[in-house]
Amino acid sequence: MRCFLAVVLPAEIRQELAEVQREARQLGLKATWPGAGEMHATLAFYGELDGNALREKIEALSAVSFKPFEAAVAGVGFFPDASRPRVFWAGVNGLEALQAETSKAAGYRNDKPFHGHVTLCRVKGGENVGRLAEFAAKTGNRNFGAFTVSEFVLKESKPTARGPVYIDLQKFGLAERG
Repeated sequence: MRCFLAVVLPAEIRQELAEVQREARQLGLKATWPGAGEMHATLAFYGELDGNALREKIEALSAVSFKPFEAAVAGVGFFPDASRPRVFWAGVNGLEALQAETSKAAGYRNDKPFHGHVTLCRVKGGENVGRLAEFAAKTGNRNFGAFTVSEFVLKESKPTARGPVYIDLQKFGLAERG
């Protein structure tokens, strides 16, 4: 199964982000839009895991010792950039230490630097991307709210015709152990 590790955002922040999506949808983009209930910040994408690998990840992640902490969702941007956007996102600040700790525990390596974010849409074509860049410039400094991170979740991503559906496999509460 396709698995990833994530921090789920509180409902009130997801609703704020859904409002940005509603405004951006009016631009006529060819894109896929995750629903508010699916919004999360990915800490690591593990890809396909069989039963043994999944058990090993769960065991390793269960040993992570980390206190609850504050994170904030603010600003919007693009991967790779505004001139050729593939992903339109909202930034999530404060996840770096948790991402490093969980990656170390689970043996996850990625050549790209971690950039905490929530995907607002995946752009499928070049039509109207200039309008999206203008919209992002107006929305760019918006603060969507802060929240306490008290858990992270191992999720499965199941592809469907309407986009992926995410299933919680294991939740890991944050509390200093030892």
